[in-house]
Amino acid sequence: MFKKKILVLENIQDAGIELLKKKFIVIKKFEINRKKQLNLIKNFDAIIIKSTVKVNKEFIDKAKNLKVIARAGTGLDNIDIKYCKKKKIKVINTPSLNSNAVADFTVMQILCLVRNAYKAQSMIKNNDFRRDLLLGRDMGCLKIGIIGFGNVGRKVAKRLKSFGSQIYVFEQKKINKNFKKVKSLDRLIKISDVLSLHVPLNASTFNMISFKQLKKMKNKVLIVNTSRANIVDAKSILKSKKKIIYATDLLDKEPPLDFKPKFKKYKNKLLRKENIIITPHMAASTLDTQKKISMHLSKELISQL
Repeated sequence: MFKKKILVLENIQDAGIELLKKKFIVIKKFEINRKKQLNLIKNFDAIIIKSTVKVNKEFIDKAKNLKVIARAGTGLDNIDIKYCKKKKIKVINTPSLNSNAVADFTVMQILCLVRNAYKAQSMIKNNDFRRDLLLGRDMGCLKIGIIGFGNVGRKVAKRLKSFGSQIYVFEQKKINKNFKKVKSLDRLIKISDVLSLHVPLNASTFNMISFKQLKKMKNKVLIVNTSRANIVDAKSILKSKKKIIYATDLLDKEPPLDFKPKFKKYKNKLLRKENIIITPHMAASTLDTQKKISMHLSKELISQL
């Protein structure tokens, strides 16, 4: 009897891979372009991906034997879910396993930026120790707006509440009485010193924060995005004349995240701006979380194939 084959197109922690190897043929291919992905996929029963690989109609039509798509993470915006259903391809993901790590990372970003920690490191490397240029804010004096109150948004709000911050939430559902619900996005934007984004990417959230919203914000507002790149319109951020700090863990058309680029240098206009802090989609990247995700996906694949 032939073993079923799994193609790993984006890296997951080794514990899950070793578990899969006991049952299946597992092939890792990170450093291949789209054309090679499409040529290769026809021979595999399942794939493991994260957020970079686009599983659209073109991809699915080439994947003649594909039965399961395992997404290591939460968002499914890079997968054509409707077409998968039509082709009877199962899609599995890990919607809550990374929420603690992402919430911790979000709070870390807020703390570091509110207290000018990144700026301090840059100044010190240039032998500049003028601490009077690094005056931040007390967390207890800040109004923090949370956009989206799912697994991550709730945990971010709970963590920030412990600092004494005033927490305002833009969410249609009922929320905990410890937080103040704001029905209007415009209202939330006007009152917030910090905005933290935790919504999925869909038609209603695409470019949710654009030039129109930026104009209504306070000067020196901090926007933290650990959700999806296209929740915020990058062009509007670049053109805005307001003093905005934008910290994003995501970029549209992300560079290689699993290997060192060999050829062309990645280019993005956001990288040139001092008021924009970029991290390489690492909010969920802790050893503990990645092991949990890896093991969960592997066990699901074993049960589904």
